[in-house]
Amino acid sequence: MIAQLFNLAGKTALITGGSSGLGEAIAQALGLAGAEVGIAARREGPLTEAIKRLSERGIKAKSFTANLSDLEQSAVLSKQALDHFGKVDILVNAAGINHDAVTRGVGNLPVRPIPGGAPTSGRRVPTMDGHECSDRVKSLIIRIYVKNRDANGIFC
Repeated sequence: MIAQLFNLAGKTALITGGSSGLGEAIAQALGLAGAEVGIAARREGPLTEAIKRLSERGIKAKSFTANLSDLEQSAVLSKQALDHFGKVDILVNAAGINHDAVTRGVGNLPVRPIPGGAPTSGRRVPTMDGHECSDRVKSLIIRIYVKNRDANGIFC
């Protein structure tokens, strides 16, 4: 009964941040429910390992390398996913921003000093607020939705 309620056979899912942690767990759950999954993350090594683990569970999965802190890469990701799957039924945003990586120059986010921090600490945080972050995710959603107008819904 439960398996019938959550049957995702014939559906496709794209999970950002899908190479580890919660994103990988969501990819596994959706795949075990029958969906073909695409996982996106910044680093190829962890993506390759996650694909291996998913495949060992009998899940059909494809990896996409993308740094979603770069708006252009979100556009490339949406094109690659749509080219590969033809449509995306489920989009899960589980990608996070690694603040230390950003301050070391990974990504293209502007940074500012931590408020109230010691002036000599050198610690900085991204200036991207929740609205800008959600705008980057919305950009990905809009590209997928426009291409996939018959989708039943997009959940974030």
